[in-house]
Amino acid sequence: GHPRLFLNQDGFNSIRTKIANCANTGDIYYQIHNALIKNADEYAASSETASYTLSSGSMLDQSRNALKRMFHCAYAYRTTGEEKYLLKARTDLAAVCAFKDWNASGSFLDASEMALAVAVVYDWLYYDLSLPERQAAHKALKDFDLTPFQTYATTLLSNWNPVCNGGALAAAIVLYEKDKALCANPINKAIAS
Repeated sequence: GHPRLFLNQDGFNSIRTKIANCANTGDIYYQIHNALIKNADEYAASSETASYTLSSGSMLDQSRNALKRMFHCAYAYRTTGEEKYLLKARTDLAAVCAFKDWNASGSFLDASEMALAVAVVYDWLYYDLSLPERQAAHKALKDFDLTPFQTYATTLLSNWNPVCNGGALAAAIVLYEKDKALCANPINKAIAS
């Protein structure tokens, strides 16, 4: 079932309970939750959406911005149920899944950060996404990250290793039961490296 990345349904229920029971605004759960919601409010109110823009052969800025918007809005929707967050996450999901690629051949960091963004929205909002939205996310994760990851070297001794493994691992975890053959390799590569 979904969600399964970082938190499951019980985890989200626990967060909602902790927030509802915060005795004061100094509580760490209250502070973190409100910071996330504040960011999600800004993203939901913005007309900005992801666009395919390469700068010096990279789209890392676009991937990171999409990850921030999509993560915050998916979290906000899961914890508040407010439709504006779902709408923004779905808008960005549609935009990035319609890209021609996530620039895996230019910089695998670009594809990895975008894969994490899409995996989180796919997983956390799974039952609120339409079948065509889920299919588009599945195809994009498969074509733009998991397939290129099959030949990606995961032994770099830099921050690229956990970021690139992390994006592919998140994609593999959320798609595993639908595409076991493709998803097993990224999981095994991430464990090994």
